[in-house]
Amino acid sequence: MDALDALMGSYVDTQMARDLNDLLEAQSTAAEVLDGVDLTGRRAVVTGGASGIGLETARALADAGAEVTLAVRDTAAGDNNADRLWDETLRLLER
Repeated sequence: MDALDALMGSYVDTQMARDLNDLLEAQSTAAEVLDGVDLTGRRAVVTGGASGIGLETARALADAGAEVTLAVRDTAAGDNNADRLWDETLRLLER
């Protein structure tokens, strides 16, 4: 990546953030933010993926096609939720 690519990437990211800010609200869910986004072939690492916002973020990313890695402190809860997300994702793919 050369300096121009880095600069343009920064500009595009800034412009995209402004556009998203115009479209979204503080109450927007992860699923709403990712509606219509195809993340196939992308990898996401979600911290706190064992519960709460982290789990819902992981679910939305997986639904959008991302390969999701859960970073958790409670590995038992993380394993359980990873299994649930896998099952939910497979059900979506079977539709």
